[in-house]
Amino acid sequence: MYMNDLVGKSVRDARFDGDSIFLNMDGGGCISLTPYGDCCAHCYIQNVSGSEALIDAVITCVEDLVCEASQEEIDNADTIDAWGHRIVTDKGICTIEMRVSHNGYYGGSLDPSHSDVESQDKVLEDF
Repeated sequence: MYMNDLVGKSVRDARFDGDSIFLNMDGGGCISLTPYGDCCAHCYIQNVSGSEALIDAVITCVEDLVCEASQEEIDNADTIDAWGHRIVTDKGICTIEMRVSHNGYYGGSLDPSHSDVESQDKVLEDF
């Protein structure tokens, strides 16, 4: 599954377990958005804004973003890449900003996958 496969999906709510975002879908099941880092890379969600756009909404577009890491982040890693995704819904826009720190040879991604089990984690809030 790819991020663009989210277009047209109807989301009931979004949850967060401290690592992954879970989109509970209308009709049951959920889609997890899990950071993935290659071999020697650490990938994580840096921040989320507009999380309320993922409540009782239909996803209309997913855009890839290029972001900039702060100087502090750059100073504390061999190499850090900043990027993200803008999820546009009929209720607004949710932006997920990502980071991947690595030694210069590896990368990361935010990988969506489907599950038949809904998430019961805490409701996603901006951070």
